[in-house]
Amino acid sequence: QKMMLSIGGAVAAFGLALVVIGFLEWRSRRIDGVDQVVTELGMRVIGTVPSFPNRASLKAAEAAGNANWRFILNESINSTRTMLLHTARTQSMQVVMVTSATQGEGKTSLASQLGTSMATAGMRTLIVDCDLRNPSIHKLFDLTLQMGVSEVLCQEVDASDAVQPTAVPNLWVIPAGQCSTRVISALAQGQALESLFNRLRGQFDFIIVDSCPVLPVADALLIGQYVDGVVFSIMQDISQLPKVLVASEKLQQLNVPLLGAVVNNVSGGSAYYAYGYNYVKQLPA
Repeated sequence: QKMMLSIGGAVAAFGLALVVIGFLEWRSRRIDGVDQVVTELGMRVIGTVPSFPNRASLKAAEAAGNANWRFILNESINSTRTMLLHTARTQSMQVVMVTSATQGEGKTSLASQLGTSMATAGMRTLIVDCDLRNPSIHKLFDLTLQMGVSEVLCQEVDASDAVQPTAVPNLWVIPAGQCSTRVISALAQGQALESLFNRLRGQFDFIIVDSCPVLPVADALLIGQYVDGVVFSIMQDISQLPKVLVASEKLQQLNVPLLGAVVNNVSGGSAYYAYGYNYVKQLPA
C-alpha cells in the first residue's frame, strides 16, 4: 500500500507539473500569424503592416536610392484606411480609438499612420493623444507637449486652443498634456471627455484616438465608452494571445464596438500577406 501510495503521489505530482507547464506556456503563447487572430481570437482583420529591416538597414537602403519599403508601408496603411472608412460610413462612425492589450504592440505608430493616410486622402483628420500616462504622438509629429487633453479634461484650456497643426496638410493633433491624479479623476467621471468628442465631431471629418493599452490601467476602458469603435493593434510574434483575448473581452463586456484588428510586423510568408509586394512600386508622377 505504501508503494502504491508513493507511485500514485509521484504520478499526481508529475501530472500537476504538466498542467502547470501547460498553463504557463498557454499564458505566454504569442500570436504568430494572421490566421491565428481570425480562428482563435475570432477577430476580423482589417489590415496588416509588413515587417521591415532595422533602422540601420533602412538608412542604407535609402542612401542607395532604394526606398521601396515606404511605398509598401503606404499601400498597406491605405488598404487599412479603406476598410476602416467603409465600416465607418456604413455604421456612422467618426471617432475611432486605436489600442492594444499591452505596451509595445504598435498602437501609436498605427494611429499616426492611419491619421496621415486619411489626411492625405483629403479628409480633415484629428489625432487625439489619450495615452495620458505615456504620451508619444507629439514626438512623432515634432510637436511640443503643450496644453492638451489633460488640461481640457480639467477645464483649464479650451479644446480649440489645444489643437496643433502638423506638417501634413489636413492633419491636426491634440497632444496629451501633463497628466496628474486630477486628470485621471476627470477622465473617470466621463462628462468632460464626452463633451470634448462631441465638440470635435463638428470640426473634423475623422478623429483617431490613441489610447493607452487596455490591460495595465482602466483608461482605455473609460475612453472606449465614448468612441464609436475600436481598432485593435496586434504585433506578430510579440503580442500574447491570452492577453489579447482578455483585453478584447473587457471591451466587449462594456459594449464597445470592436471594428477589427491590424496585425503589425507581418512577414511575407503569411498566408494573408504573401500577395507579392514586388507589385507595389513607386509610380511616375
